[in-house]
Amino acid sequence: MKKLILPLFLLLSISGFTQNTNSTTDDIALSNGKTMADTSIFLIVERAPDFPGGAQAMTKYIQDSLRYPKDKSEAEITGTCYVGFIVEKDGTVTQVSPMRSIAGAPLFNEECLRIVRKMPNWNPGKQNGRPVRVRFVLPIKKGLSK
Repeated sequence: MKKLILPLFLLLSISGFTQNTNSTTDDIALSNGKTMADTSIFLIVERAPDFPGGAQAMTKYIQDSLRYPKDKSEAEITGTCYVGFIVEKDGTVTQVSPMRSIAGAPLFNEECLRIVRKMPNWNPGKQNGRPVRVRFVLPIKKGLSK
């Protein structure tokens, strides 16, 4: 009898800790009246946010907006500046910050932050068919200045 009770007890106690896979973050209410889906920042989503017009339009925007610093000390430096930001549920770009800067090119790094802050609204990312906040990292390459 004792051999039968122990496995039965373990089975019942484990079933109490299983997760309901049908629930979403929308179901979890926070103390401020919002839900987890309102405040969560996603890294991976079903549909990633994208720049209006696509990648080619973003490249053109960066090329047209980027003003290379006139400081000669940065002219010979090349590399990639990684700028992190959040694409909000309405497509606005917020919380712009440097993720990795180019050593020796502080003016170029600031210029990268400036153009990302001035970007037009993106098409927001979606999870379960709903717009969500998504963390995005954009690499901007610096070539030799002319």
